[in-house]
Amino acid sequence: MRNGAKKTIKKISYKFEGRLPKHSDPVASRYLSSDRILVPGELYGSCWNPNETYGRGIGDVSLLIWTVDVGYIEFQ
Repeated sequence: MRNGAKKTIKKISYKFEGRLPKHSDPVASRYLSSDRILVPGELYGSCWNPNETYGRGIGDVSLLIWTVDVGYIEFQ
């Protein structure tokens, strides 16, 4: 994540989805949130394993097309 705003981020909620190439329905999806405070311009990264969190093995996740949708940002 990168805070590209001019305000400090207090909390953010977002959704990751992974789709097989040429498919519209996700085979992996997860809602996440972070209370990591990010000042303007700051970068922050974290990892999660979709095989463990989605409830079933989905094979090689590097073959999926990944998207992220930001649902909510709370500023200080």
